[in-house]
Amino acid sequence: MARKIKTGLIILIAVVFLLFYTIGYDMLWEENPEFSSPLLTTVLLWLITAILIIAIATAVTAIIISFRKHNGKRIINGIPVKKITWITCAGMAILVIAAILFSDGNTILVNGKVYEDVFWLKTADTLIYISALLIIVAIVLTGFSALKRQSETRKKTTLDKNGSI
Repeated sequence: MARKIKTGLIILIAVVFLLFYTIGYDMLWEENPEFSSPLLTTVLLWLITAILIIAIATAVTAIIISFRKHNGKRIINGIPVKKITWITCAGMAILVIAAILFSDGNTILVNGKVYEDVFWLKTADTLIYISALLIIVAIVLTGFSALKRQSETRKKTTLDKNGSI
């Protein structure tokens, strides 16, 4: 079920972005023709908002279910659940604080106008830094997991060929 939901979301996002860039992307803004105003910007923003709300709701639901299910147990099936939870939460907090500290609050030029709201500039930078870093971590860990699985498969195949269990 989760795979179908993930596949559906990926297809939906790909279709919306494809439509965004192919239909009316070069439309000019009526008030000032020097600026572009893509036709499907509103659709893209609603999609992003909906995905964000669904992600937050899913995270909160997962946390509630996890607390009810595990009821504060430290180790489940030999896995130190409580330790992993605390390390994950602390790591995320450190990541957010570091991203805020290293984010840039300098003014930028947006559609010919100077944008100087430091809070939103730092927020945007923080989200960009965190997203990029988490994507890189996910890619590295996925590669590591694939290599580990491949290594375990080779060991098992080698043992089976040698007549061992």
